[in-house]
Amino acid sequence: MSVPILCCTLNINRFRFLLKAYWRARLQKVERFATLILDNQELQRNCSPKELNHCLQYFVAVGKCLKEVVLARLPDEFQTLVQESQLTETRDMIPMPRLDRCVFVKLLKDAGHVAVDSEGQQLVDMKAGDIYIIQYHHIQRLIQQDIAVLI
Repeated sequence: MSVPILCCTLNINRFRFLLKAYWRARLQKVERFATLILDNQELQRNCSPKELNHCLQYFVAVGKCLKEVVLARLPDEFQTLVQESQLTETRDMIPMPRLDRCVFVKLLKDAGHVAVDSEGQQLVDMKAGDIYIIQYHHIQRLIQQDIAVLI
């Protein structure tokens, strides 16, 4: 096999690996937060139709399994997947993502001075093209406004 063909084959295999790794990680997040996604219209808009279908099928399958194996043996007021007890109004068993985790973010536009600490004392001048590792909750608004993207 010639060197150019070998290089092309290696690049194709590398691309396939990266694509599969991305989709595997994405589906793991969809499965981990299936209840939250199905409960929140805004999060559903961020998912593709296939991801939403997978999310719904996963939630139904896991819910059915949990109900048959565990919840059927509990008292009636504890037979729910989203509340600790039916006596409470809050949906306290829906997993929420940790917004204090650090993420890689790339700025698409100048964001000006952005607070990078809880007190708002430490400001960083964020310019277009810069890449940062920062806690998600500090740049959440920039991502929602399409000023920055996660990488």
